[in-house]
Amino acid sequence: MTDSANEELDLTQLIRTLMLRWWWLVIGALVGLVGALLVIWLIPAKFESNSRVLIRTANDPTAGLRSKLGPIAELAPSALGGGKAEELDTELEILRSRSVIGAVVDSLRLQVLPVDPARMAPESIVDSLRLPSRFKPRVVDLVAGANTFSEGSVWIRAGSSALRARIYDREEAVDNAADDFDVRQRSGDVVGIRYRAHDSVSVAAAPNLLVQTYLIRRRGVDRGINQRRLEFLMAAVDSVQADLRDSGRKLRVSQEKAGVLDPTATGKAMLEQFSLLERSVSEL
Repeated sequence: MTDSANEELDLTQLIRTLMLRWWWLVIGALVGLVGALLVIWLIPAKFESNSRVLIRTANDPTAGLRSKLGPIAELAPSALGGGKAEELDTELEILRSRSVIGAVVDSLRLQVLPVDPARMAPESIVDSLRLPSRFKPRVVDLVAGANTFSEGSVWIRAGSSALRARIYDREEAVDNAADDFDVRQRSGDVVGIRYRAHDSVSVAAAPNLLVQTYLIRRRGVDRGINQRRLEFLMAAVDSVQADLRDSGRKLRVSQEKAGVLDPTATGKAMLEQFSLLERSVSEL
């Protein structure tokens, strides 16, 4: 049988114990404060953004045949072609590719990371840069205008104050951006894109820029043969029109200098001929 009086908490004894060992409280508070400062100093804060994109893949022409064959279709999947899941995996790999992420790095100037002052968008202060070689990341001092060092050159926009920044070569900047991106299938054909960065401006622009770059490249891959022919003909029409105008101008100048024909009559005839040619080109 336990004594209930012994189980009661004596507040007076507790306060007396804390007063006798107050230095333990002070040391604990100081250790916690130092630990928090070290975390803030060594691990810089990052912002996060999320984006969604709906990827519609082409209908699988072999879906009906697969459903009828059942388990037999699984024995030779390559003979029937890839299914919808394989196509979505392909699109995900394109989204995660270094080519697409590299376009984001180049557009947002992610080879430059401001250190002091921090949390600044590189795109807002870096006008252009040229860091072609491979090198280890290092911290440099940048001022408005051209900044040249052994690794290359960085041009800071006029009116910007001096700052310190860490520079990366392009390959390492692409590696860092690839680590900051998290691209995965969420549900169905919806793909989620999460990005983390040191400033709120870049973190908001990067996912949208990634999707924009992907859509432009996918549009170029999905173009049909008729659209490619149309683009070729439009380019040919432009070059033919330019050649016609240039040849007509040279012919008119030479005829006026030689005095062979009346410039007024020649110009009228050439204008009618140009109209007929342009009509033929439009029909083509």
